[in-house]
Amino acid sequence: DEYIDIPYKPIPKAVRIFPYGVSRNRLEKAIRELRASAYIVKDWKEADVILTLKAHAQKEPAKLHEASGGNIPLTIIKSNTYNQIVNAVKDLFRNGSSQRDEDDAIDEAQAAIEAVIDGEESIELMPQNSYIRRLQHKMIEENNLNSQSIGIEPNRRILVSKR
Repeated sequence: DEYIDIPYKPIPKAVRIFPYGVSRNRLEKAIRELRASAYIVKDWKEADVILTLKAHAQKEPAKLHEASGGNIPLTIIKSNTYNQIVNAVKDLFRNGSSQRDEDDAIDEAQAAIEAVIDGEESIELMPQNSYIRRLQHKMIEENNLNSQSIGIEPNRRILVSKR
């Protein structure tokens, strides 16, 4: 018998989406047609992400922040069209919304913070989606360092440096 080393790959869990002001039917159709590993939840407390309209995010930011407890990322779309919803679902999977990617991005930011504190001039982080960049900016600011977003989507990233 020959031993074959197969790298361990965890099975990705389905993303739980809470639609806030977004057409549930269009979202279901988008998930089904994209064969996305996602499903709709009826309670925001069970969600991994809240999908909402720009109008709701602007009118009710406190309500959405309270709903998410500040911990559930918001995905904001301009309008309630099928195309906008499809693109948002695609982005959830393309932009590293998984917990593992988020943890890796946080670890990368922490390593950069330590390196700059230890004397590095500046460090450029890997490109991330806006939610993860916001978390990284917050971490960097908490360590009294300077952070600046550079580049254009989808390669927008953070430059960490001393103040």
